[in-house]
Amino acid sequence: MDIKNRIIFTGRLNRNEVAKYGFPIKLGEYLSTGKPVIVTSVGDIPLFLKDGENAYISKPDDVASFANKLNDCLSDPFKASYIGKKGEELVYREFNYLEVTAHIVYSM
Repeated sequence: MDIKNRIIFTGRLNRNEVAKYGFPIKLGEYLSTGKPVIVTSVGDIPLFLKDGENAYISKPDDVASFANKLNDCLSDPFKASYIGKKGEELVYREFNYLEVTAHIVYSM
């Protein structure tokens, strides 16, 4: 693939900028386990995850909010299991490397 002339390097991002504007790869790995995930609403996370549907999402910098999500998860194991499975489905639908790569290649 002749992509050398189609890639423009615009510089590096520091760790805070990546967290602010990106979707953490590790989060995708956690979601793929099918276990419920509790996460803070930062960066691109709210673009993909919905609180109480496919993850437990707490407010940023709010310890009480995170603790409440932990409590919600632990107090209803059936709902937690359902949310975990929905998170897993999202990962395989939205982050499937075969489909995402095909979309990128064929949209060029």
